[in-house]
Amino acid sequence: MFRQLTIATAISAVLCPTFLYAQENTKAENIERVEVTGSRLKGVDLEGTIPLTVLDQDAIKRSGANTIHELLKDLSVFKGGSGTFSTSESGGTSTSTPAGQSAASLRGMGPSATLTLINGRRVAPSSFAAGTENFVDVNSIPLAAIERIDILATGASAVYGADAVAGVINYILKDDFEGAEVNASYANSFNSHDEGKKQLNLVYGTNIGESNLTVFADIFDRNAFKATDRDFTASSPLVNSYSYLPKLENAPNIYYYSSRDGNELPAPNCQTELVTTEFGEDICAYYPNQDDYLDTPFESLSTGFMFNSSLGGLEWHTDFFYSQTKAKAYSSPSPINQINDEDGPFILEDALFIYDNADGSNDLIDQLY
Repeated sequence: MFRQLTIATAISAVLCPTFLYAQENTKAENIERVEVTGSRLKGVDLEGTIPLTVLDQDAIKRSGANTIHELLKDLSVFKGGSGTFSTSESGGTSTSTPAGQSAASLRGMGPSATLTLINGRRVAPSSFAAGTENFVDVNSIPLAAIERIDILATGASAVYGADAVAGVINYILKDDFEGAEVNASYANSFNSHDEGKKQLNLVYGTNIGESNLTVFADIFDRNAFKATDRDFTASSPLVNSYSYLPKLENAPNIYYYSSRDGNELPAPNCQTELVTTEFGEDICAYYPNQDDYLDTPFESLSTGFMFNSSLGGLEWHTDFFYSQTKAKAYSSPSPINQINDEDGPFILEDALFIYDNADGSNDLIDQLY
């Protein structure tokens, strides 16, 4: 009987485990903030951290930038290689995209390898290409409406495709903004007072029940000034004695050509002093710096609104953006072909005429522009 009782007691001790109560931790745990950009796809356990650069409101204001291009161009991830550009100073004969366009390129791999997102959604590319590459005109994104910018400077083609080989730039706009914000800036040079830049940013948001409406506008204007407005660019130290080379002072650039003896002749009614070439010919010079601009006139307007609403279990989002850019480009004239070339597109009826020589003979001449 004693043996059976001992076994029963041992079995009871095994089947009835002892409960231990740990002391409760009353200290709050600090959870580090995690930034998520762009992807809703579940990652794998082998993935690690990725480099993410975040430009918040304070960083944007401290930069003093007037445009997105001015904000991004000095960051190290946009240095080197090619791709990040601005054509706001392009000449009229530039073969690149028209004046006023700007693009951002991560790691110098070209704008077509950098994906641009607004609130995690893709943005339509510009109607103009930079050579053979499509790009998003970052000047069309209103600076006033940006809450922060997330820059993923590493390849993300596995998620987004070939558009994100170099990385992703995600512009996060102000969402559910309430109140009004006005920012105005004016900049100019102390000496010449001709580099005026004016900018006005407006943001207004209000809550309407379970909805929010945010309206914004971004206005920018820049003055133009010529190369002749600066002493160091008014005259070029390079002098050419014969051929047409643009941007060279005292170069014999506009002249008449004699089809009889092959010599250049001075243009009638020449507005500058005649220049003697290395062949002893006196021809009319052209001063192209008077037509070159260091900064061309530039105007931009970006406006729109964002409407967010909660309807029961349904989330409604409406975004509207409008952007308009006005830019002018100037370049000094350069010759493409002789005007009397039968294969040329610019032949005129009065392009050929007779030049009266001092000895009474005539030369058939044509004018070069």
